[in-house]
Amino acid sequence: MRKGTILIVDNIPDTVAALETLLRLEGYEVWAAKGRTNALPIVNDKLIHLAVIDLRLERENDPEDLSGLHFAAELDEEIPKIILTAYRDSPPEAILGALSPDERGKAPAFDFVFKQRGPYELLNAVQKAFQNKVHYNADLCIILEKGLSYRTLVEMLKGYKDVSEEEKNKAEAMVEDLMRRLFNKAQAIHLSRIDPGPGGCGVVLAQPTFDGPGAEVVIKFGPRTSIDREFFNNHQYVLPYAPQRSTQIRGDPVRVQQLAALKYSFLAELPLSFKAFYKEETDPHAILRPVAHFFKEMWSKHYRQPLPDRHISLFQAYDEALCLKEQLTEFSNQENRSASADLLGSLPDSVAWVLRHADDSLIPGAQQTIIHGNLHGDNLFVDGEHALAIDFERTGPGPILRDFVSLEVDILTRLARLPEGDFRVLYELAVMLTTPTSPVPVLGGLSGVPKAILDNREAAKALMVVTGVRRLAHDVTRFCDIREYYWGLLLSALFVAVTAPESAIQCSRALFLAAVVADRLQRFAEEWPPKDWPHVAMIPLRDKEGLEVLRERLLSRLSDLKEQAMEPTRFRSEGILRLQKELNTVDLELSLHLFWQQ
Repeated sequence: MRKGTILIVDNIPDTVAALETLLRLEGYEVWAAKGRTNALPIVNDKLIHLAVIDLRLERENDPEDLSGLHFAAELDEEIPKIILTAYRDSPPEAILGALSPDERGKAPAFDFVFKQRGPYELLNAVQKAFQNKVHYNADLCIILEKGLSYRTLVEMLKGYKDVSEEEKNKAEAMVEDLMRRLFNKAQAIHLSRIDPGPGGCGVVLAQPTFDGPGAEVVIKFGPRTSIDREFFNNHQYVLPYAPQRSTQIRGDPVRVQQLAALKYSFLAELPLSFKAFYKEETDPHAILRPVAHFFKEMWSKHYRQPLPDRHISLFQAYDEALCLKEQLTEFSNQENRSASADLLGSLPDSVAWVLRHADDSLIPGAQQTIIHGNLHGDNLFVDGEHALAIDFERTGPGPILRDFVSLEVDILTRLARLPEGDFRVLYELAVMLTTPTSPVPVLGGLSGVPKAILDNREAAKALMVVTGVRRLAHDVTRFCDIREYYWGLLLSALFVAVTAPESAIQCSRALFLAAVVADRLQRFAEEWPPKDWPHVAMIPLRDKEGLEVLRERLLSRLSDLKEQAMEPTRFRSEGILRLQKELNTVDLELSLHLFWQQ
């Protein structure tokens, strides 16, 4: 592996050839160019770690020629530059200008070297530049788990899904380069896949090795503007308020041509993503414990300090953060509407409805605070009791309920394992969750459950977890108008729909959910659900004490049937299955009783 890549720019061919030979013998990959015009294509096409540029690129005998310094200033500021000259009569201000930082603290050049001092002077300057500025670990052993490759990492990036093979190859090289810079002192790293969120950046789990195993960290990589914004938001909005048990960005971001990366560390052993935890855990109470920790402890200081009222609509607030109006205007959901056509043919086109009714989202009393801005199952990590977040690219001022509704939308459209080809269960969930006309009934007792939900344990789990999230939203923010929550739910669902692949089931579910919520807002003062919609069969919950007695009887009958014969008959086997199904229903109803008691 080469030590790194160096660009040489000089107007004298013999000098170019001599420097190229010298640096290659030292183990560097070298690209050489005679003048600025020849150098630019190399800079645009190759991954350059350091540039060595002659001071006089245009007029060799003109002491006033500072074209090399001007070219250095044109190049990416992340590429360190060494200015080289054979003329001791170079203006002192040129040397001072090359090495003096500007108002951003950035100097045009890292060092200024006279050719007369010999090759070792340049080699020392190159070595210092790699040690102090490039931080490139050429000796790092990078091990990718089975099924993971640089190509799969690149394909996590939204901007590289439909580019040419050449562009993808260049992006692969950039991702590898980022890893070598992030772990410039490690001996090896083992990379494991983590599912990326919808933001367009990639993530990967890294286990570094030094003299022994190091702590696992999460690497986030993506466009430089996205990573820089995340780094800024973390310092501006997260660090000043972060409790002790919080995620931390280690060091500064590292940057290459188009991409950048940073690493998150955890103070304890790396927990599960909320997505994995939600799918593994069957108890809604257990799922909600770390969620409550995030909202009531990790982010509580922000909720206790709402921002001054700006008197703007919720749509305007979402649009400012997500460019939602532009995305909705460009988005066509004609094909996706057919997903619910058989079930609810009269649902409104939620995209067009929101664009027409955006001003109606001005809810009196709706508050803003500093929010995470993009909370979902892949950037929230939990250990059963605590929750830690990463991914602060969209952190900043926003509607106070946005993180709650974002998490609810992710549960309903992606995390809950609902039937993919049948929207009936999602329909009954959406109808039930949009029935309340004030925040209080959402938090109260439960008189009955739709049959489709009662027959589906995954749907029942989603119902209980979502209701718990809404309870937390009310407890933490004390919002007064349920329409504020519904508008947030609608706008978050539409954002998911326009950012998810149109072929994905999440896109269809998000559009379906958005259509139901839009119709609810349109008919807020009317009977719900509308009479022309499919009937929702509500099953009243049976008495808790009676259910407990019935459960004991079912267990006893099951035990008797299983003991009656070593080889059960078909009739007896069917009886066992019927009893087991009834027992499952009883257990679910008891869980609902327990859940709504708290």
